[in-house]
Amino acid sequence: MAEARSGLLPGLHGLRAMAAMMVLLFHLHVIPALAVPSLLPWIATHFGLGVHLFFALSAFSLAWANPQAATRPGPYLVKRFFRIAPLYWLLATLILLVGRWPGTGRVLAEYGFAFNFVPGWHGGLVPAGWTVGVEMPFYLLLPLLLRIRGIAGMAVASVLATALSWAARVWLEAAMPGSDYPQVALASNAWVFVVALLAFRIFERVRGTPRRARRRRPRRHWASGCWASCSRRSPRRWPDRAT
Repeated sequence: MAEARSGLLPGLHGLRAMAAMMVLLFHLHVIPALAVPSLLPWIATHFGLGVHLFFALSAFSLAWANPQAATRPGPYLVKRFFRIAPLYWLLATLILLVGRWPGTGRVLAEYGFAFNFVPGWHGGLVPAGWTVGVEMPFYLLLPLLLRIRGIAGMAVASVLATALSWAARVWLEAAMPGSDYPQVALASNAWVFVVALLAFRIFERVRGTPRRARRRRPRRHWASGCWASCSRRSPRRWPDRAT
């Protein structure tokens, strides 16, 4: 199997556009405190879930594009690292240069993408960087999760992840009332990634069945195929050999 699958999935691009619009409208309401039109109250109540849609699309698309990640995680991890880390480190460095020094521990957590595990640091130095703090640890876990090949196994993993995320959310809300950490912690959001991988396994099964059926058909060499086609189209016969 190739290192990366060929072909685009247009549905993913459409969902990404939808998630981006949801996040944009939600932040236009939250940050500058713009009023939501009375006919669109769900912008304030539900459009924040666009971030979770991004998480799900990330898991699904990575599973699609990296079929060898479970057995050969090296190329996948290197690609993910250089896609995220350089730009994030650049922005974090610029913020450190113009701002106050937050302490060595926080800087190490920031550059090591471990800040999501520390309440109070979970927002990240880079604005809206909390999503990077959630996704980077998931990128490390993805090769292990992709070792679950079957739908049934991934369904069990989804149930367990959902139960653990729910328990983590309840415990964190009780331990840190008034904090937004229970909402953005990786433990509270892990279920989204795993359920997306279950959706991918189902998609893979449905999409893969006709592909395997096509592969069972005997394949003729292109030259013999062209010869047979020309023979059918031309009734002319070669002249008999002179005796």
